[in-house]
Amino acid sequence: MKAKDMFEALGYKIVSSKDEEVLIYFSGDRYLYFILKETHIYGKSKGYGAYIILDDSGKKIQTTISINLHLAITQQMKELGWIEE
Repeated sequence: MKAKDMFEALGYKIVSSKDEEVLIYFSGDRYLYFILKETHIYGKSKGYGAYIILDDSGKKIQTTISINLHLAITQQMKELGWIEE
């Protein structure tokens, strides 16, 4: 199963694939992002993160990653060529 399908089964949708630099999935108040290129713009190298927006103030906190979400993340990293099968 493709990562996109796994994320969709968990209620996530792709909301951004900006300039092939960042891939963002969204579900409710939860965001999951993949930084696809090493770039100074985001001050980060390739990787991923997840957060919840608390309220209208835009405050963010980290979120727990469920096992099924972890499996989707792992599949996405395989498809991006970050890890081997």
